[in-house]
Amino acid sequence: MDNAYESLEGRIKIFYNQVFVADNIKEIIPEFLFLLKGTLDCPDLPLNVSRSFLQNDAYVSKLSAHIIRKVSDKLTKLFKDQRSDYEQYWKDIGVFVKYGMLRDEKFYDRVKDIALYRTVDQTYLTLSDLKETILYTPDPKQQIAYVQMARAQDLPVVVMDHELDNHFMSFIEFKNPGRKFKRVDAELTGKETDSAHAEKLTTLFRKMSGQDKLIVKVQSLGADALPAMLVESEESRRMQEMRKQFESMQGADSSENFDAMFPIEMTLVVNDDQPIISRLAALSDLPSRADEADLLAHQIYDLARLGHGSLTAEDMATFLKRSTTLLDQLADKDLT
Repeated sequence: MDNAYESLEGRIKIFYNQVFVADNIKEIIPEFLFLLKGTLDCPDLPLNVSRSFLQNDAYVSKLSAHIIRKVSDKLTKLFKDQRSDYEQYWKDIGVFVKYGMLRDEKFYDRVKDIALYRTVDQTYLTLSDLKETILYTPDPKQQIAYVQMARAQDLPVVVMDHELDNHFMSFIEFKNPGRKFKRVDAELTGKETDSAHAEKLTTLFRKMSGQDKLIVKVQSLGADALPAMLVESEESRRMQEMRKQFESMQGADSSENFDAMFPIEMTLVVNDDQPIISRLAALSDLPSRADEADLLAHQIYDLARLGHGSLTAEDMATFLKRSTTLLDQLADKDLT
């Protein structure tokens, strides 16, 4: 975070009795406010002293606290009096406000009720406007299938697409016991089908994917949902984020060592409301059409991976080639 915004430092000029002293002294200006522009004339500022002295100087501490209070008061007034303008500004200042909440306890207490959460529908909500479990997405376009299902249930989905947001969500959960962020693809609600039908489809998809331990659930997701969708628990997703941090510290060569520590837990949810799933189940009962069933199962599985965003480039090429094959078969049937 610090490195990404270093180019923005030096915006606030410090003066002593109208004599320029320095740019953006961090002991005076909290680093999360480095987006501010302006000047400060500090007649009681101690000069010709070390940074360690500044850090412990009572006047400097008071001045820093005053700046934090003035900024938070200004944001609060803007939120209350000019909410629409505040929402427009949030696009630019949101990340700095979040960063400040993480770094400074007093700033957090002052702005926690005016921090905004942008939804996929471009509305802005506060934490009090949201449910105990907060659905979010890092990429509304990539996860559109999951977002649409949440919309169908009138559930708001907030966008958390900044590198800071993983830390921010954990922080908000810590500060607000009972609150829980859950990625929109972490769980799908729907009535589960009978065990025999589910067992048949589970066997088919495990054989097709070559994953003996693939978790498969057969549920009613609605006719407008995809034939199958992948879900990954929020706990698993956060473990993968932790894995990335470990790999960045120890190097990519150590990635295999983390497979057991940070397993990826995916569940394939098969939508029993889609006619193509009934078609697939029927084909699986016909030994003479096993190849056709396998082809269709592959296509459904890769379609779920595509909607989830976990389809690799190589698998995408295979998916497109298989799509062409299926279109050719459909065209041949239409001609006959």
